[in-house]
Amino acid sequence: RPEAPPQSLSPAAMDDFDFDFEDQLDAEVGQPVEAPQSMPANARKNYRQTVCRHWLRGLCMKGNNCGFLHQFDKQRMPTCRFYAKYNECKEPDCPFKHSLEDVKDCNMYKLGFCIHGPNCRYRHMTLPGPPPSVAESALIG
Repeated sequence: RPEAPPQSLSPAAMDDFDFDFEDQLDAEVGQPVEAPQSMPANARKNYRQTVCRHWLRGLCMKGNNCGFLHQFDKQRMPTCRFYAKYNECKEPDCPFKHSLEDVKDCNMYKLGFCIHGPNCRYRHMTLPGPPPSVAESALIG
């Protein structure tokens, strides 16, 4: 004889259950806002200013120790890697930024030559006028 299916509980009856991990859920809700004092000052200014790429996919293993933001904020999204590399993105619902304003300038390109060429992760901005002299280039960066 087959067993009878278990009876379903009403939502009101579910309120009577307590789970041993509930206290930990509330403790892990948000990330600390302040950067740890042990971080160098130049790293503290960028602390949690950009959304974590791995967190967006549910793959960030660092949790509260991550230096990136773990909340969805359209204004703080990282730059789309396809847009940065190919200057276009064919993903219709891509959540990442599609501008190069946040990509840093390439210091090697500023000096006259970048070994990474078109595969460089930094922006290659052509400056107007002739290239800087060697003496002037030594002062850049």
